[in-house]
Amino acid sequence: CECCRLASTLDRDGQPLLMWRHVFEPNERDHAVVKLSPEGKVQSFQRATFERWKLDGCPHHGPSLVVDAKGVKHAVWFNQREGEARVFYGRLVADAQGLRVDGQRTVGGKRAAHADIGLAGDQLAVAWIEFDGENNKLMAMTSSDGGQKFSEPVVLDQSADAVGVPSVIAKGGKLWAFWQTAREGLRVRPLP
Repeated sequence: CECCRLASTLDRDGQPLLMWRHVFEPNERDHAVVKLSPEGKVQSFQRATFERWKLDGCPHHGPSLVVDAKGVKHAVWFNQREGEARVFYGRLVADAQGLRVDGQRTVGGKRAAHADIGLAGDQLAVAWIEFDGENNKLMAMTSSDGGQKFSEPVVLDQSADAVGVPSVIAKGGKLWAFWQTAREGLRVRPLP
């Protein structure tokens, strides 16, 4: 959908990968991954998530994607599964049928939204917003074993005001989360 954030990263071979919420027939709002050639032509197009969410609208939640040194694709996305709209993490693994999701897990609680994922060396970090009824909280969890296990979620920051979508960036071998708040402006927090 045109309202959702488009995820982009480089595959292990340096070729661009793009991930977005695609509308699969008959109106399923799951995600797709495309790999581009150096000339910008589509080398492969694969379905990446399989919740089969049927929605006549746009949830305004785009995915995020990183590729580690071993070539493993790590993604976070928002979708509906078993009647609940949630944020998910999973590793996108190629097999004979295309991509499948390995290690899928929910991220945060029922009010988690707008997750982003980052990578620095062997450390993965997922950051997201979670509303507790009064405040928007910038939450995060990390993994140092390729997404097999994650730390318990921690609160990095909070604001009672409107907030922007968080992002995770790598700088100097460390991971940082940042978001924009209406009153405090741009805020940057180191990830544990």
